[in-house]
Amino acid sequence: MQISPNQDTKLLNSEEQLGVTETKIINSALLFNDANVIYIQHQNGLYQLRETKSGKLILTK
Repeated sequence: MQISPNQDTKLLNSEEQLGVTETKIINSALLFNDANVIYIQHQNGLYQLRETKSGKLILTK
């Protein structure tokens, strides 16, 4: 599903109006920024999120 920045704003504004603020949509291109691997620190663990050549995402600890 492709979402434009304008659609992102509309979705978040709609959720905020409904009182739902836990759900966020983040474009993976913003996370990866031309890389194919990023690391996410969560609680006491470090996770690797990578994009495969076929465009799928794999999260490993």
